[in-house]
Amino acid sequence: MKASNTRAARVRHGSACQVQEHLKSDISHQKVRSGKRYKFGVSLRDKIRDEEIRRRTRATDVAHSISTSKWQRTCHATSLVQ
Repeated sequence: MKASNTRAARVRHGSACQVQEHLKSDISHQKVRSGKRYKFGVSLRDKIRDEEIRRRTRATDVAHSISTSKWQRTCHATSLVQ
């Protein structure tokens, strides 16, 4: 057997059924990702900034929300000390 970079060739032990299962899972993940890209109108060739993706998906930046909450907590703590 020639060595190739496919997942099927990398599986050395086990039966052909295991190889087929790996390939099926790869295909199902690809279908899910392609469905999400279709939903948001994005192709693989598009280069979209992170801000644009967050705006389309209405996702929040975790680092920004954490830093905001830290500052709010700090202001609250200093008001209690004074």
